Amino acid sequence: MTSATILLCMLSAVLSTVCGDECVVCLNRNGDTCEEEDIQECGAAGCVTISESCNVENNLVKSIAKGCADETSVSQVIGTNDLDQISDFVHLCHCTGNLCNKDTVFTYTDQTSLGEPNGKYCESCFRGNSSEECSSRDRVACHGNQFQCVSYVGKAERGDLSIGHYSFKGCISDVGCIVKFSALPGTQQLVEKIFSCSAADPEPFDCFGCE
Repeated sequence: MTSATILLCMLSAVLSTVCGDECVVCLNRNGDTCEEEDIQECGAAGCVTISESCNVENNLVKSIAKGCADETSVSQVIGTNDLDQISDFVHLCHCTGNLCNKDTVFTYTDQTSLGEPNGKYCESCFRGNSSEECSSRDRVACHGNQFQCVSYVGKAERGDLSIGHYSFKGCISDVGCIVKFSALPGTQQLVEKIFSCSAADPEPFDCFGCE
């Protein structure tokens, strides 16, 4: 079983295949181009190219995957979390037509890609090599489609195969709360201790009792 096939199985809740147009299928967890590509018959919803830009303490890892789309994946344009020390931006490019994603290239995404601040705020903290939930008085302004606050504690493997224990809080999109790690071509969750989302705050209130 090829790595691209394994990815499509992992994304079964997001990407599905039925008779229809053909799409390019590929995966590169540690790079922004696909070196090996397959062709797969897909559904009428079209094809997708998923680009992930994962930055942990100024170490950026780019990952790319191509495959089949369904109706649920069409609207999943960007699901992100953004902090000063950790960010994971996922860009989904959807298209329709036979082999329409063949020439689609990696799309680098960062905070500026989300647009202006949306008036929401979340607690912002990060701990590397930690299995305990972090906390902070700091607040980060959410942008674009980031209307949720995420709190995560767990163990994950990035696209470059580096493994770490991470604890962070920040802004995230509604889609990011739903798919979690399942739609990421590079980052894979190994252990989940906490993954919770709550509505972002309308103002940067003080965090009494935080560290």
